Amino acid sequence: MINTLKLEKISFSYVNKKDSSVSPVLDNFELTLKKGEIGIVLGPSGGGKTTILRTIAGFLDPTRGRINIDGCDVFNSQNKSGYIPSEQRNVGMVFQDFALFPHLNVRENILFALTKGKLRSVTDENVSRIDEMLSLTGMTHFAKSSIQNLSGGQKQRIALARALAPSPKLILFDEPFSNLDPALRQVLVKDVREMLKATNTTALFVTHDQLEAFSLGDKVGILKDGQLQQWDSPYRLYHEPKNIGIAKFIGQGALINGFQKGNIVTTALGKFTLKNNFMSTRKFSEKQVKVLI
Repeated sequence: MINTLKLEKISFSYVNKKDSSVSPVLDNFELTLKKGEIGIVLGPSGGGKTTILRTIAGFLDPTRGRINIDGCDVFNSQNKSGYIPSEQRNVGMVFQDFALFPHLNVRENILFALTKGKLRSVTDENVSRIDEMLSLTGMTHFAKSSIQNLSGGQKQRIALARALAPSPKLILFDEPFSNLDPALRQVLVKDVREMLKATNTTALFVTHDQLEAFSLGDKVGILKDGQLQQWDSPYRLYHEPKNIGIAKFIGQGALINGFQKGNIVTTALGKFTLKNNFMSTRKFSEKQVKVLI
């Protein structure tokens, strides 16, 4: 199966125009998403999450690295002749502020995406696609509504309908639920996942919300120092974090001291038997370890 998205050794730095100082943001960042997978990059604000999306979409060019979408390089620092501009990458994007056109109604906002702004170019195929997207997002009865009369959750549904309408290879979500109240966010997270799965759409979200990440993602990664510390299933990330930093970031357990000898770890709470992949190669020596409980 061809990967819908593959990022290899992506690095990016901002240059201060005043003093020419360099601020690294991404450092050999890598991830892979297969067709229909939902990936989540989880990290603190200001850690480079939005920069990742902007490089994939083509709004920013990495300092170096390779971006491959649906088997085709759209950016490769080693082969710049194959560069594909943002408008030709067939990538949708959903923003936290919705980015809908207030002077257009709901149907016209979706039509804009289908016709690339040529609102008079209405075909039967376009009408059918708009109706399909409105039905999928539960917004059929709001087709002629003004954007300004919609709630935050309704606006986000229309933003998703507009992004899905052109059948993009990939949709990028930049903290799309951060402006919504917690109760609505919980409902919309579930609904958006179901919509993406129903259309077999590959998606990459960035967020600082752990509950959102674990509810949405097939793959979740922790961003730190410009790199993904672990890119894994939510279950493995939660139950088998690769390092103490990830365990502390997830923050839903406690770390206690223990001593490992072979496949046995002894702690104040008792003894535990390790799985084979966690066994020490030094079977008869003892070493101090941290145990997540």
